[in-house]
Amino acid sequence: MSTIFTSVSWLTERWQSVRVTGSGEGTKNAFQVFSLKGQYDTQAIGKTTLLFLGGYEAETTVATVAGLAVGDFLVVSDVSISAVNKRGLIKAAGAGQHLVVAMVTRVIGTTKVRFWHQGAFQITI
Repeated sequence: MSTIFTSVSWLTERWQSVRVTGSGEGTKNAFQVFSLKGQYDTQAIGKTTLLFLGGYEAETTVATVAGLAVGDFLVVSDVSISAVNKRGLIKAAGAGQHLVVAMVTRVIGTTKVRFWHQGAFQITI
């Protein structure tokens, strides 16, 4: 069973409400925040649900989908969605070390990707 994440944020391993920010590829472990489109209760009560569990498969639109194929490794980085910059998923590319947070299991059209998350791990390209 898959869940669709339309509003994706990533929190750092410090277990604080600190959204992963910055420019470029993330270098620290991050955990996905579960929220539904139009859900604003996290702003009101200041608490959120983290997806901190074994493996799970999910779909998201907060990703750079162009050029993705099944089996590609994904990292947290800057993505532009409708001219708004967010932290989302992109393909691990370029020489060096990458902190992989997911692997592509299906590309859905030109705006969605389904991925498998089993925890973060380092790879070298």
